[in-house]
Amino acid sequence: MPKKRNAGYYQVSKNKPFIELRDYLTENFGDSTLDVNALTEKYGFSDKYFRDRFRELFGSTPTQYLIGLRLNEAARLLLGGSHTVGEVAEAVGFSDIYYFSHLFKKRFGCPPVSLKNRDETIL
Repeated sequence: MPKKRNAGYYQVSKNKPFIELRDYLTENFGDSTLDVNALTEKYGFSDKYFRDRFRELFGSTPTQYLIGLRLNEAARLLLGGSHTVGEVAEAVGFSDIYYFSHLFKKRFGCPPVSLKNRDETIL
C-alpha cells in the first residue's frame, strides 16, 4: 500500500514557484530591467494562470506586487529627505519619473515631492 503524501508538503510544493517569484521580486525590485512576464515563463505556466494563482496567494498580481515594493521603498527613501524624486525613482526601478509620480500619487494620495516635507509616515 503506497504511503499517503503529507498534505502540507504537497501544498508547499504546489506553491513553490509562486513563493520563489515573490522572493525574487522582493530581493530585486530595484532592477529597472526586471520583466515579470519573462520570469513567469520559466515556470511553464500560462500568464493568466500564474497571475491568478499569485493573486490568490499574495493578494495582488506579480506586477502589482512589484510596483508596491518599489513605491514603499520610494516612500521610505523620500522620508529620509536626502534624495531627489528622480534619484529615488531610478533607485527603485522606475525609468520614467512621470509614471513613477503618477503611481506614487495614486497609492499615497500625494505627489512624491510633497512627502519630503511631511512629518508623519504614510507607510
